[in-house]
Formats: sequence, C-alpha cells, structure tokens
Amino acid sequence: MVSDEGGDPETGSPGNAGSASSRAAARSFVDTVPGPTLVCDPASGAILAANEAAATLFGHDRTTLTLMGLTDVGDAPAAVDGTAIETVLEAIGDGEASRFRWDVTTGDRRRRRVEFRVDTAEIAGGERIVASLFDVTERTDAAEGRRSQRRVTDAIASVLPASLFQCTEQGTLARWNERLMATTGYAGEELSGRALVDLFDDEGRERIADALSVVYESGEHAIVEARLLTRSGERIPHRVTVGPVTEAGTVVGAVGVAEDRTEVSLREERLSVLTRVLRHNFRNDLNVVIGFTEQAIEAVDDEELAADLGRVVDTAERLLRLGEASRKVEQLLAERLEPEPVDLATAVDEAVAALPPDLRSIGDIAVDVPPGTTVSAIDRLPDAIGELVDN
Repeated sequence: MVSDEGGDPETGSPGNAGSASSRAAARSFVDTVPGPTLVCDPASGAILAANEAAATLFGHDRTTLTLMGLTDVGDAPAAVDGTAIETVLEAIGDGEASRFRWDVTTGDRRRRRVEFRVDTAEIAGGERIVASLFDVTERTDAAEGRRSQRRVTDAIASVLPASLFQCTEQGTLARWNERLMATTGYAGEELSGRALVDLFDDEGRERIADALSVVYESGEHAIVEARLLTRSGERIPHRVTVGPVTEAGTVVGAVGVAEDRTEVSLREERLSVLTRVLRHNFRNDLNVVIGFTEQAIEAVDDEELAADLGRVVDTAERLLRLGEASRKVEQLLAERLEPEPVDLATAVDEAVAALPPDLRSIGDIAVDVPPGTTVSAIDRLPDAIGELVDN
C-alpha cells in the first residue's frame, strides 16, 4: 500500500507524481483508453489512475486502486514465469517495455490471470508507467484443459494394445503412439508427415484411401481390413477404424486405430480348415448312409419298411444340402461381396430352378414378381431365396 502522495515528500519527485494535477492528467489519459489501463509512478510504483475497465477487472473501485501500488495488485511477488515484479519495474525504468502474466485475486475473490503489457509514456510533462491489462484467464484455462486432455489421451494411447494415429487433412501422419512405431519398425521422424496409405501393401493402400475419402467427404467412420507393411517387408493383417476430426463442423483431419489381427486370422484359418475337414467327412458318411439305404429299399418287399427307409434317404439328403449351404455361407463371409442392383424376377427363377427335384415334387411353387423390380443385393441372393423355400 502507498500513500496518497505517492512517495517521499522530502524529495519532492514522488510527491509531484502524486499531486492533484498529476493524478488529474493521468485520469484524463486512462479515460481515453477503452481497455483496462493503469498509470503508475515509475519511482514508487504508486497507481496514479485507473480507468473504469481496470476497476471492473480487479473488482475494486478506481479510488481504491489509486491507494495501491502496482506491486500490490498481484497474488505473489513474482510473475507466472517466476520473474520478480520488482525486476520487471526496474527494467521499465531503463526504458525497456515488458510483457508478463500475473495471477490476481479480485475484490470479489475471483482468481484471474492477467497479462500486463507495460511501457513508459510522457503524461503532462512527466514520465509515467502505463500498464495495459488483458484478462487471459479463459484462454489460459482452455489451454490447460487441452494440455490435460492431451496428457490423458497420451496415457490411454500408451496402454492400448493397438496402434493409434492422427492424420492431417492431407492424410499424412501428425501423431501416433509407440505401438505404431514398434509394429511398423519406423522411427518417429520417419513417420512424421508420411502418408498413412504408405504404411500398407498395394491392396491395403487402396482400401485405406477409400476409407479416408469416406471420412473427409462425409464425416463418417469407416472400417477396413488391410495388411500393414512393415519396414522389413512383413505383411501384418490389421483391422483399421478411422473417424473424423472436426472444427466448427468442418473435417480437418482423421484419427484411427489399427488392431493387429494376426492371432484372429490364424484362428479363423485353422477353424476354416477344421470345418472343411468335418464337412468332407460328414458328406462322405451321409453318402454312405444314402447308398446303403437305397440298396436296402430295393432289397425289401415290405412297402411300409421301404417308406421308412425312404424317409431316412430324404433326411440324409437334406443334411447334405445343409452342409452345402454351410459351405456357401462360409464362402460368402470370406468374400465380403458388395451389394449391387439385382433383377428380383431373375433371382427368384434361378432359386426355384436350383431346388432339388424331390422338393419341387412335393408341392406347387407359384411365383409372382412384378416385372422390372430391382433390389440391392449380392449375387448370392438366389441361394438365400432357395434356403427360404427349402425351410
């Protein structure tokens, strides 16, 4: 706190700085400035004048502020960067402008971070310190929030058992986790600015490019299967999910996760082999059952017994068809076919024609499809229709 005279009355200089005329001139000066502004005595640091914007910022009336010194308005004797305020003021006295941030507790007990831009100016024939003030609390809080969010994101990325990455709007890598470096074999400087598609083999490169196009053009997520090509030339199957990064509703980049599917692929391959072996043995055993049963039908004279044996043959043949349907479903899942326009009448005719003769013989099949009807389906639609009729 400083006196209203602003300094030592014996020397005269500070007292002159705090005189009524000096304060009036300082008030006239700050009232012309729209932003929060203080005018201070360079010798004592006494606040000679504060405008209404400064009073609002600090939560004190203008008179109260003029009873304070510049070093009194902050919470600590040092700025946020650790520089002592006294040192800052001494530098100003040497004719150097300065900028620093200082934490301030206002009159209504709110904590604010204020940027001080301090310089000297001639006011009413005397040199004064002029402090322009800018409340950067929200900006600082937002920046800290982003830093905190980034730290959390980096912590999550470091423990996830998958490769994470972020791309610019040009599709080049901007950020990634250590898992991506470990999997690809590339160092950070080799990944920086590298096109994401270059991390995959030829087939995968095309799929990744299509996925990025979906993200950038429609703002939607995309999931593709692609083989990641390591620095050593190894091809590792991955499931890649990419989604948009937006600012003000505009897509400005993409983020993604690439999951190593090696173990899953091996498991699926082994299961597929096992399924094929079981289906082969199943088909062979059923053919044996059908063959011997048909021979038994021809050898017996009992019509009732022959009818029972006929039902055994029908059931065995139905199981054969079920095995064939299973093979088609497995093939369908492996091919990942894309839907295309299909003429419905043609698909129904093909389905009926492919039905087993014994199935068609047990009833009449009536087809009523409006001509020209087109549906979006894969080319296995006739098989699906046949299964519906069979069941």
